[in-house]
Amino acid sequence: MSRKSLKWILGSFLLLGLLSGCGPKYPNCETDKHCAEQGEVCVDGTCKQCRDNTQCTEACQVCSSTSFTCGRAPGCCTSDLDCGGSA
Repeated sequence: MSRKSLKWILGSFLLLGLLSGCGPKYPNCETDKHCAEQGEVCVDGTCKQCRDNTQCTEACQVCSSTSFTCGRAPGCCTSDLDCGGSA
């Protein structure tokens, strides 16, 4: 194998490595794809439980616009059977 071929192969691997990068380290993110493994979404560069109510899939849950976590919707539960725990 010639020296030129070897340089081309090594350069190709280096370029491939740079282009395929692993992305930011959790909980940092650039896109939802970086958070998908944890079942979360990317909000302002950090993986969070929700961005809006569509990510809160359990009954009587809404997304907090400050903490970006799913929580009980005010006034939704009428008994412990509706939501579990205290109403």
